[in-house]
Amino acid sequence: MLYYSKWDPRSMELLEYINSEWVSREGDETLYIASSWDLPHSFVAFRVTQVPCLVRSIKGRIMKEDYFSRVQNFFNPRLLARKNRGS
Repeated sequence: MLYYSKWDPRSMELLEYINSEWVSREGDETLYIASSWDLPHSFVAFRVTQVPCLVRSIKGRIMKEDYFSRVQNFFNPRLLARKNRGS
């Protein structure tokens, strides 16, 4: 589940990438998206305090990523590698 805010430029940049490229590439993977404006109560469930934030369940364990570079890396690992190389 991806938590985002309509007023956060990084969140909006990430959503734009997800809608334009990631969706067509991933195929059958499901991503739920929660907006801070439309679903504020959902942020309390996983103690989300900053956006964008990615919450995943892997083998029954809940994992929360709220560092932008790690969230971005989940959707496009090559993008982060390019930024680190300076290209």
